[in-house]
Amino acid sequence: MKLHEAIEKLIQQAGQPMDAGKISEALNANKWYRKADGTVISAAQINARVKNYPLMFTVNRSVKPMLIDVVSEAVSINPRSKVSANPKIETSHLTVPTSRVKTSFAPLFDERIQILILGTLPGDESLRKMEYYGHARNRFWKVVAGLSLRAELTDYASKKSALFGLGIGLWDVVHSSERKGSLDSAIREEQVNDLESFMHRQSDISLIAFNGNKAQVLYDKYFKRRANIRYVTLPSTSPANASWNLERLLNQWRSALGMI
Repeated sequence: MKLHEAIEKLIQQAGQPMDAGKISEALNANKWYRKADGTVISAAQINARVKNYPLMFTVNRSVKPMLIDVVSEAVSINPRSKVSANPKIETSHLTVPTSRVKTSFAPLFDERIQILILGTLPGDESLRKMEYYGHARNRFWKVVAGLSLRAELTDYASKKSALFGLGIGLWDVVHSSERKGSLDSAIREEQVNDLESFMHRQSDISLIAFNGNKAQVLYDKYFKRRANIRYVTLPSTSPANASWNLERLLNQWRSALGMI
């Protein structure tokens, strides 16, 4: 396996962008690629190889460290090969798709939950951070802080603790889908999570709340509503739902979830 192929395989397996340092550490550990002289792979070598394959990789330079991602179904080209004098003939097939498969997280829950909040699919920033509602402008955790009467939730552990203390669990309707960017409207070819089995195991759940209309639409597309469960559609905490300020969101969520 060549180095650029190993980088591509690693990022695809991780399901999220990675920085050059983490890529080099992982490849030195798994031995998918070995240098001829036996020395370790460096982050500089990763960056150099990625630079040589612009149709295979994208680099997000707006964050530190820079994040490397794969371009879905990219065409591998030898950077040393000659460029055709007639690009219409040689490169007309090099259409690079801008969408890629995104995969949701495992559910967040403990034995206390009686309410399940369902979203659609984590946004790109959440996937990068590996945290539910990881975008700084998403108001979800601020709403949770308000519901739990906490001034601030400073880290992911405190966020989960506050959530479970309210008897609330989290999951998404969609397990995986093609989606360009983070907007729900861009979800395509979705596969859903096994909510039926989850609900069977978590028999104390009496309320399912949808974080936004799209989650409710997708749920009703694939699942039948249960007679013993109450369902409510909440205004989305997404920054795209700018017409709802935090105070209005909190009041609506508190009322709908019966936490007045």
